[in-house]
Amino acid sequence: MIIVIQSVLTCHMNAIEVGIAVQDITPPVGIKMWGYEKRQDPAIGVWDPLCAKALVFDDGKTRAAIVSLDLGSTPPDEQVIFLKKTVKEKYRIKQLMLVATHTHGGPYFGASNKAEPWLDDMVQKIIVVIGKALV
Repeated sequence: MIIVIQSVLTCHMNAIEVGIAVQDITPPVGIKMWGYEKRQDPAIGVWDPLCAKALVFDDGKTRAAIVSLDLGSTPPDEQVIFLKKTVKEKYRIKQLMLVATHTHGGPYFGASNKAEPWLDDMVQKIIVVIGKALV
């Protein structure tokens, strides 16, 4: 869906196109869960899917994106750096803001910088949702 916002302040301003998209980013059952300190058991099922929701702004010169993630926190720095670099090269997104909803029903990323096996797939899905919002 694309929404066009036309400024009423001056006729010299460009329209801003705004696109939105949603993508399921639910990791596989069996992963370690984020949140409560005493939680030791892995995920045994999916109650509700976890989603990435992208909002992309384009004024014809600059593109920016805000992506809300149904996660306890944003992904580890290494994945965020890769994500920002990729969307800049692939979609010309100059500014990217990632925000997490702070759910306690999401995946645990781990204490180290070593990525969990399912994390690369999640990052690719976040890239996809940004691309979908551009259409």
